[in-house]
Amino acid sequence: MVANDQQLLDDLEAAAFGVSRHDAREATAARALWIRSLSESEQRHLRVALRRWIEERSHPWHAQEALELAVSMRWDDAIDLSVSEARKRPLTPADELDKDAWFRIDVIRAAERLPTTAAIAYVEELATLGLTASTFVERSIGTRARLALCRVHPSKPCLDEVRLWLNRWNDDRLLSQWGPLLESLAKAAGQP
Repeated sequence: MVANDQQLLDDLEAAAFGVSRHDAREATAARALWIRSLSESEQRHLRVALRRWIEERSHPWHAQEALELAVSMRWDDAIDLSVSEARKRPLTPADELDKDAWFRIDVIRAAERLPTTAAIAYVEELATLGLTASTFVERSIGTRARLALCRVHPSKPCLDEVRLWLNRWNDDRLLSQWGPLLESLAKAAGQP
């Protein structure tokens, strides 16, 4: 018998009890192991129930964990649902990243590790923000999206474009936020 949605989500949350509270990867791995122990029917039911975590805004870590589980379990439909949810959330042109901006960044991170057609199209759309960005939030999301595309489709011109953006904007926060990832990708591509 399949448990109700809330019971499945409660059990999913509890699956990581006893795991280090300071290592989200360990918690995700424990939850993924628990999911794999479920029957096929329960797993399907859980995938539907996870929609609540993806759509939830009061506990942002639920959406982040749902994305991590989607990548771990290779659930394309959950990634695509996250893209739909991100499109519904307002992009607030501000000087600080809010919960909705961080959700977009989480979707970008998931898309680069499980690049569905819908997710990559969304990341490409977000990457265009960098071309016309005038606020920290737009620049941050545009830069992170462009870096994800550089990882999915490695090329020197891609990384050079991100360097150009960061130099043009001359924003220490953006440089400290995304510079290490840029350099890591350049090093992996054998670029100086």
